[in-house]
Amino acid sequence: MILTPQIIEAGALAMANFDAMQVDCPTLKSIDEFRFDNERTEYLKRAEVVLNAAITAWNTRAGEKA
Repeated sequence: MILTPQIIEAGALAMANFDAMQVDCPTLKSIDEFRFDNERTEYLKRAEVVLNAAITAWNTRAGEKA
């Protein structure tokens, strides 16, 4: 699986919305709704790392079952 910018953005948005719900803040509808560029950049970096880890875990697990 290739991580497209859209997939990474969706992951970042999901992570940010999860964090927002923990502190009873409104959720975001798009990546463009981040108030600060540095927050958006940080969530994008985190999302890419998490998604790559998930893909690696999935592929490893799939290899164990084969």
